[in-house]
Amino acid sequence: HTRQIYDYMIRKIVLFILILPFLTNGHSQGLQQLSLSINSEAIGLPFSNYSPIHPGIEISGSLKRNEKDRSIRYLNLKAGFFHHERLENAIYLGGEYQYSQKLFGGKMSLDVPMGLGYLHSFYPGELYEQNEAGDFETISQAGRSHLYVNLGVGLTFLPQSKVQPFIRQELMLETPFANGIPVIPHSLLKVGIQLKL
Repeated sequence: HTRQIYDYMIRKIVLFILILPFLTNGHSQGLQQLSLSINSEAIGLPFSNYSPIHPGIEISGSLKRNEKDRSIRYLNLKAGFFHHERLENAIYLGGEYQYSQKLFGGKMSLDVPMGLGYLHSFYPGELYEQNEAGDFETISQAGRSHLYVNLGVGLTFLPQSKVQPFIRQELMLETPFANGIPVIPHSLLKVGIQLKL
């Protein structure tokens, strides 16, 4: 019964993420900004460990960007991937709200992204199943469905050009993770650029 509720929640969240562009006022203007980052994933809390590197990549688009004298607010859609060689390979899709406080006369911003999304994980090796003869054979895997929430902090450099480099540290909570482990924390270190369109 719990699995049915969970599957229902995932379908609703994925549907919400897919229709999010049509619910925002900025959709008629198209994307306001694109971001691309390379990431390193680790199991644990942010700022606690940085090695070994588990590589990843993320792309996001700002559907709405509201800039004021002292702050910028974004509504983003993002998609990403990370490879943790002993735990899981994962792809994710989510929605995110980001508040950025301008610093040093607008030359830099302190960013606080927070979001919700869908993550699909695959075991990064072969899976085996015992057949009727008692032998083990390799089976294909369809992966597992998860929800995630993320919260982070970072800095973006705001030069006069359209290219804005950034660095962020984020916490991503994945649920459910495995039998007996309802939640697992991922720490993501992201280095990338924002492109104003």
